[in-house]
Amino acid sequence: MKSKNIAISFVVLTIGITWILWWGIVIANQYGFLTYGTPLMLVLYMIGGNTIPIIAIILLLKLKKMTGKELIHKIFGFKQPIRFYIFIILAAVISYVIPIVMDTSTITAPLYIALLSLPIMIVGGGLEEVGWRLILQPNLEKKMNFTFATLLTGVVWAIWHLPLFFMKGTNQYTWNFFAFAITVIGLSFILAAIYKISGSIWLCILFHSIWNALGESITTESNMLSSLVTTIVVIAVSYIIISLSIRNRTLEAVAMINHRLK
Repeated sequence: MKSKNIAISFVVLTIGITWILWWGIVIANQYGFLTYGTPLMLVLYMIGGNTIPIIAIILLLKLKKMTGKELIHKIFGFKQPIRFYIFIILAAVISYVIPIVMDTSTITAPLYIALLSLPIMIVGGGLEEVGWRLILQPNLEKKMNFTFATLLTGVVWAIWHLPLFFMKGTNQYTWNFFAFAITVIGLSFILAAIYKISGSIWLCILFHSIWNALGESITTESNMLSSLVTTIVVIAVSYIIISLSIRNRTLEAVAMINHRLK
């Protein structure tokens, strides 16, 4: 397999395997089998949900993009500037505050439930970023600019979830797919911004996990306007934080040059 085909291989394999499993559950449901919550259904559901990190890790190691040790360090690089941790928490909160203000989200459980569910959400969602941010996004950016690469990553990410909208019992079952896709595109931009300013896949994993965990305490109804407004704000925040990061790096570089000239 050539390195340039890694993004195509990743998308085909992850969507292919996940869809076989998830659409299989949907079809079985029509005949009264694999109903939501049954042991076999949950096993197939979880395998489908974890194809992204599994396939991503296999491809990265197979193509020798990094060693196993380097990959583990990349995924679990906890040592990051405190300002980045503050930013991802604030970004996650903002993405929920807007729907609350627009009366499309309601706090339905204590917020400590979200905190307790965070470790589970790292496995049940956060690790997807190994694929989206380490493989798909950077390879798309080799062929197109940051904006289109981020947009396309968001679209693929949303499409990957499609079977869940037909699977009774899932959160997505009661949602409009297009409202969900708009929300995911917004999240794609904030995640791309996090990776661009920090270079840390761990921070992307953590943001994704926090966002999913907050959903355990905050119930959000499907609403196109709310999703659109939230996404516009989130995208604006993404570009602002990228611009500030570039400005700070430029000032630091100038200061370093001036210091050497003295």
